[in-house]
Amino acid sequence: MAQKVKAALHVYVKSLTSVKYYKEIIKTDLKFSLKYYVVLAVLFTLVNSLFSTVQVLPKIQKGINDAIEYALDLYEDDLVITIRDGELSVNKEEPYIIPFVGAMENSSNKAAENLIVFDSVAGLDDIKDTYDTLILVNGTNILVQSSSKIKVIPIKEFPDTTFTKADFVAAINQVRSLTKFVPYIAGIVLVVAMLVYYLGFRLLYLVFVAATLWMIGAVRKMGLPYSKYYKIALHTMSLPLTVGLVNSVISANIYLSNWFFLLNLIFGALVVMSLDGRVTSGEGGGENVSESGSASASGDGNGEESDSRGANASGDSA
Repeated sequence: MAQKVKAALHVYVKSLTSVKYYKEIIKTDLKFSLKYYVVLAVLFTLVNSLFSTVQVLPKIQKGINDAIEYALDLYEDDLVITIRDGELSVNKEEPYIIPFVGAMENSSNKAAENLIVFDSVAGLDDIKDTYDTLILVNGTNILVQSSSKIKVIPIKEFPDTTFTKADFVAAINQVRSLTKFVPYIAGIVLVVAMLVYYLGFRLLYLVFVAATLWMIGAVRKMGLPYSKYYKIALHTMSLPLTVGLVNSVISANIYLSNWFFLLNLIFGALVVMSLDGRVTSGEGGGENVSESGSASASGDGNGEESDSRGANASGDSA
């Protein structure tokens, strides 16, 4: 695995810094580039997930703690909720109203004026017309208001019980104990989401970049199949991926829409324009790259031999 990572990093650096290196890349088969991209995607996922989790986790934890404290403040110390024979009652004068308080009180996003209202004789229309509440509890039903409808939950579905502030605190503490798993759950969700992003969406998106590069190559009569342009697009995508990773790490914003596509396309077009007018695309693994690279190095003396050896190593182990 370490050798694969090392080889992928070599190809990554050359893909970013050497336009001439693409002459060697197009002589390999598509499998070489896909293996390189898979290793690169995993590395980028781990780095991006680590930094994103470090940045987001404190906010998530604070949000959970604030929600718990908010819930504890809402429940009065002497409030007792009783369910008996399918009917619910409270030891308070009705209607007993629990409004939104604190930050939620002045929030423009709250769904209603009140959070919960207990009124044993209230009906369906009262949830909006009378109390403008998110939840209305009458004698036999719990009515929950949503954006499109009102959900009715029969109280008879609940067992007979008495619920006090002590019971509520115990339930909240159980929830609090589960929050220690939040970092792991958030990390796993983030890793899976990014792998889907890199290995799914981005590979499909390259179809359009490669098609544009193929049209440029067709105008130049380069004679390369579409798969070679897809390989070029896959390797030139290393640049916008890097920019995106740095942007995520430093929490900066790029305000140009479709910048990822444009950067990949421009870099790919520069690579295609730098290739000879008509290119012979040798198929095969790293051995083919090495042989052609050595021949190129001996012909023009530009040091391509060391690059082709790197591509050879990557082709064998990436």
